[in-house]
Parts: sequence; structure tokens; C-alpha cells
Amino acid sequence: MIFIFKIQNLISTKLNEKIKSNRIRLGLTQEELANKINVTRQIISKYELGTNVPDVFTLKLLANIFNLSVDELLDDNDNFKLLRKK
Repeated sequence: MIFIFKIQNLISTKLNEKIKSNRIRLGLTQEELANKINVTRQIISKYELGTNVPDVFTLKLLANIFNLSVDELLDDNDNFKLLRKK
């Protein structure tokens, strides 16, 4: 359980910021983005706050909407550097 929690924290460190900045870049409200991926506005809010992390299917939908790859959404070079040092 602890391992999963740590990985989830690493993934959500920048993912939440990327979701929010790309949503704003496209001029979408949380409600509009939620409708595009068939979730509630509250779920989008939780993604942006970093309290929830999208599942793989949802990540693919978000990447498509944002015109990014899933790798680009998840990539956080600082976190990968930290993992390599350990």
C-alpha cells in the first residue's frame, strides 16, 4: 500500500498542474472538460487539486483532448531524477 501511495504522489505532483493549465489553455471550464470525458466537475477539481489521479483510460482521453501524449502528461523529469538517485 505504501508503495502505491508513493507512486501516486509522484505521478500527481505535476499532473494536476498539467491538467489545469491545459484545460485553461483550451478555454474550457471544469464542467466542460468533465462533460468531454464523462465525469463530474468535482472529479476534475480533484484531479487539479491532486487528491485524485485519473485512471489509464481517462489519461488517454485527457491526452487526446489536450493534443498531447500520455507520456507528456505524466512526464516530470525532476521526479524521474529523484527515482534514479535512490
